[in-house]
Amino acid sequence: MTDIILNTFGLVKQYGRITAVDSLDLSVCRGEVHGILGPNGSGKTTTLGILLGVIKQGNGSFTWFDSEPSALNRRRIGSTLEMPLFYPYLNGVDNLKIVSDIRGCGYDAIDPVLKRVGLYDRRTSRFKTYSLGMKQRLAIAAALLGNPEVLIFDEPTNGLDPQGIAEIRQLIISIAHEGKTIIMASHLLDEVQKTCSHVTVLSKGKRLYSGKVSEFIRNDLTVEVGCDNLDSMIQEVSAWPGYDHHEISGGMVLIKLKEGYNPGMLNAFAFSKHIVIQHLSIRNGSLEKHFLELLNENHEINH
Repeated sequence: MTDIILNTFGLVKQYGRITAVDSLDLSVCRGEVHGILGPNGSGKTTTLGILLGVIKQGNGSFTWFDSEPSALNRRRIGSTLEMPLFYPYLNGVDNLKIVSDIRGCGYDAIDPVLKRVGLYDRRTSRFKTYSLGMKQRLAIAAALLGNPEVLIFDEPTNGLDPQGIAEIRQLIISIAHEGKTIIMASHLLDEVQKTCSHVTVLSKGKRLYSGKVSEFIRNDLTVEVGCDNLDSMIQEVSAWPGYDHHEISGGMVLIKLKEGYNPGMLNAFAFSKHIVIQHLSIRNGSLEKHFLELLNENHEINH
């Protein structure tokens, strides 16, 4: 059994003169939480629509589970696209019964998925009385019906307050821990960094990066160091092979390390020079910084 769940080959979708998806190659492996990241208008929702068969691509192809798209392998995928759409005057259970009928699965899973997303106590309340966060959780419950192997979420935290964002984030992470493969489109960099194992960055339909989140930000490892004699520390560490550059901030020295070096190696070097480090903490790179750099580089190349 292959570990590759999804492969796309040169996907293209145009709306008149606008190219929404531009020769997109993408691979997603089993067990990944794969974020598709990009600003509004970057082609995220169009890409998911193509993969779910609700939008027809202009060129290119894709495979699910190493085979051509079909109704059979589509049943192995649960999804939420854009805003959750349910009948406002029906309660949670009755809305999920309709989804179950459409998906061709029984009603036995309805109570378990409502418990899974934390809506069981509100299962008999009408959908129109749900908060936006509850509506998103019902959409996730609907996606879980039929126990799909893959879940696709389009902007699952869109419009939510910080508490709602945190709740949906934890729900997605806990579902991923059960072995599901998750593909999640988002323009929220912080959410992708906290939730996803892998990321594909899109801009105007083009893929700018695809790989592990950790590898995307690993080249920005900065160590915050405090000691009695910062001047001596800086003088010594500036000659160390792992030193890239530094800056002073709030009585601390922020030392950027070269690739292949880590804080433990810095600490050992300082100790060898009889410098006692009293404070050492890691400042990992942010997805936001690298994302913006990537967009700027792409903008400069195209202008």
